[in-house]
Amino acid sequence: MSQHHQKEDKEYPSDRVKAILNMSRALWGEVSPALRSASVKWDDSAVYLYFFYDGKISEEDNESAECVATEFIASYPDHNLEVNIIRLDYPQKVPEEGELVYKRREAKPQNEV
Repeated sequence: MSQHHQKEDKEYPSDRVKAILNMSRALWGEVSPALRSASVKWDDSAVYLYFFYDGKISEEDNESAECVATEFIASYPDHNLEVNIIRLDYPQKVPEEGELVYKRREAKPQNEV
C-alpha cells in the first residue's frame, strides 16, 4: 500500500466507513435490475452520489435514487448534496467515482476474455 493510501486510511477511516454504511443502508429496497452501480464521494462541504443505470431511466428508478439520496443526506446535515443519475448502457465501462457501494454482476463483453 502506498504512503498516500496509508495516510488517507489513518486520517479518514470513520468518515469512509460511515459513508459506505449509510449509502448501503439507504439502498435497501431501492435497487432495481437496471441499476449497474452506486457510489459516494465527499469533501468538507458536499456529498456526491452516483447512480449508473442500464437503459432508459424509469420514473420509478429516478424516484428510488432520490429516496436513497434523501435517506443518505440525513446523516450529513451540514453538507450540500449533488445527485448524479446517469444512463450508461451495458457494456460501457462504469467510471470509478468515489467509494463503490453497489455493483451488479454483469457478464464480460464478448471482446474481453
